[in-house]
Amino acid sequence: MLSKLQPVRFLNCLIGRIDAKMHLRSVLIVPFVLQICGIMGVVGYLSFQNGQQTVKKYATQLENEICDRIEQHLNSYLKTPKQINQINADAIQLGLLQPSDSKTTAHYFWKQMRVFKIGHNNFTNPNGEFIGVERLDNHLLINEISADNGIGKLYVYTTDNQGNRIQIKEIKDYEPRLEAWYTDAVKLGKPVWSQIYHREDQPDILSISSSYPLYDPTNELVGVISVDVMLSQIDNFLANLKIGQSGKAFILERSGLLVASSTTEPSSTVTNGQKQRLLAINSQDSLIRLTTQNLLQHLSSLESIIDKQQFNFTDTKERYFVQVKSWQDKLGLDWLIVVVIPEAEFREQINHNLRITVLLCVAALLLAIEIGIWTDRWVIKPIMQFNILAKKITSGESQQITTIQQSHELEELAKSFNSMAKQLQASFAALATKNAEMKVLNEALSESQSRLTQLQTVQQELIQSQKIAAQGQQIAERANHAKSEFLANMSHELRTPLNAILGFTQVMSYDNSLCSEHQENLAIINRAGEHLLNLINDILEMSKIEAGRTTLNLSSFDLIRLLQSLEEMFRFRAASKGLKLVFAYASDLPQYVQTDESKLRQVLLNLLGNAIKFTEIGSVTLRVGLGIKDKGTREQGENNANTFSSPHLPTPQSLIFEVEDTGAGISPQDIDLLFEAFWQTETGRKSHQGTGLGLAISRKYVELMGGDITVNSTLGVGSTFTFDIQISPACESEI
Repeated sequence: MLSKLQPVRFLNCLIGRIDAKMHLRSVLIVPFVLQICGIMGVVGYLSFQNGQQTVKKYATQLENEICDRIEQHLNSYLKTPKQINQINADAIQLGLLQPSDSKTTAHYFWKQMRVFKIGHNNFTNPNGEFIGVERLDNHLLINEISADNGIGKLYVYTTDNQGNRIQIKEIKDYEPRLEAWYTDAVKLGKPVWSQIYHREDQPDILSISSSYPLYDPTNELVGVISVDVMLSQIDNFLANLKIGQSGKAFILERSGLLVASSTTEPSSTVTNGQKQRLLAINSQDSLIRLTTQNLLQHLSSLESIIDKQQFNFTDTKERYFVQVKSWQDKLGLDWLIVVVIPEAEFREQINHNLRITVLLCVAALLLAIEIGIWTDRWVIKPIMQFNILAKKITSGESQQITTIQQSHELEELAKSFNSMAKQLQASFAALATKNAEMKVLNEALSESQSRLTQLQTVQQELIQSQKIAAQGQQIAERANHAKSEFLANMSHELRTPLNAILGFTQVMSYDNSLCSEHQENLAIINRAGEHLLNLINDILEMSKIEAGRTTLNLSSFDLIRLLQSLEEMFRFRAASKGLKLVFAYASDLPQYVQTDESKLRQVLLNLLGNAIKFTEIGSVTLRVGLGIKDKGTREQGENNANTFSSPHLPTPQSLIFEVEDTGAGISPQDIDLLFEAFWQTETGRKSHQGTGLGLAISRKYVELMGGDITVNSTLGVGSTFTFDIQISPACESEI
């Protein structure tokens, strides 16, 4: 026990000796300065840690956004050749396009090349006959190999603005049946992508072809249609991405060969006079080369990347954040998307804030030292005078001290010393009283010093809180900006292929050789495409709803015609699943009404689409009628036999809609969250369809139109969605 107490006693003794030897000036200044230095250290450490976390968070968010945008562009850009092949295959199989008629086929391919930004569009049969259209320096050339001109002899024709042949540009030897896009498609017997290759007439451009083999009813090969695209378009897209000032994005094959990059460096090199693909690890761009080297060191093999991985590396005192994402295509493409961003892209503002923090701390330290020195002079100087006078008094000298004007207490103390000097022998008791007053004064000074220290601490905490609040506001603003930019880009990427499809249907509708049935089918495709465009706009509408910018657009329209168009649209979908589709109207249903037609159409599309999607057997029924005041049920249908099951009691100027299905139903726990954005039921998640926005937008639209929407569902039996909206009567002349 004694051995344990000895170190403690020694430490207390040492501290006591130090305290005994310290000057009063040091006691006043040193602790004050040490406290400020400690606060500065804590603030600096917290600022550094917060900066590191913020940098990592910003880098991850930016990398996720860039990877998603690249993936969306690849899906859209590489989807076009497959769609063109499917359209051409359907046209040939339906007899709308005869490859044996080289003139018509070439003109047909020429028109497609004018609509779609592709490099080559062609057809080859097993006899070696070839017809195609290629893009060369923004000019379209017709290529043809025919039995009349000799198999193996390729004739290249220039064309005018109408797609007519002008003159022969050149004649050369060419055997299309030896090309990989032909042999691979024939060998596999299904659509396939070719390997990336250099174009013969443009060796500096990398291309890739999508091939589609055609067979007759006896499974005999008719030929192969092929569409190739130029990877330089992907280079241009990557180059236009905003990845800070020095960030890079590039795409790799699993073998390590470059597919495209955001740099101006070509993706191929010349070796012994031959064009060869460039390995990313041999890239002249230092950042791409270093990223690939560290990627191989970190993951050991590019084949091991399955979904998405992140890591960072440091080179020449610079830190880089890297994200690698796997992208695959159903026809066999297997690429890696790589985004690398230097840490310096995010450090500038953080370093600026850190410098401000350090400067404020240094200023606070200097101010504290100045206050300490001033306090030392204010307190120590009169005390030193008192000390000198006390020594003189103890030595027997009777001397008065000069009047002190610094504070009332010190002035009184000086008067006491003067009185003590005159009456030394009779004033020992008064001296004790004055000593007590000195003790009170010292306590008051200590309390003032403590309060001053607390004030400085509160001031530092307030400064830190203001900085944290400013950083939070910046993060919120950047997140909101990123969300808006993402929605705008997503809308653009979806509209591009859809507008191409609509444009193609419009081009085909001008073909007088199509029968009326085909014309009607094209019209249905066009209407469905326009409805899909409206759905894409609704994604942006959800963002407007969240921002409170959605408004009600009132218009007068034909309600019966709207319902009939919806019935026509969904009749084929229901029949394809063997479902009975019933549209029942009340006998007194008005034909012309005034409300927001677009939003009403969207709500009915969402509810009817969901009902057919999740119903495998039975029927889907839509009932429409006028609301009747103070009446719980409403007669529906032409025979007035069906009634609404909704418990709502709307006003006389309201429409009631009820969508009933015999589908899987909704569980009670799912109903509570059914109308939340981006939320799906268990059945919806298993189907891997939809985004969870439809019902959320529908509820907002119904509420905006002055009504409400409810659901009544039983698992295994079916669901019933009921909503009402406010309307105004209209007449035919207002439409």
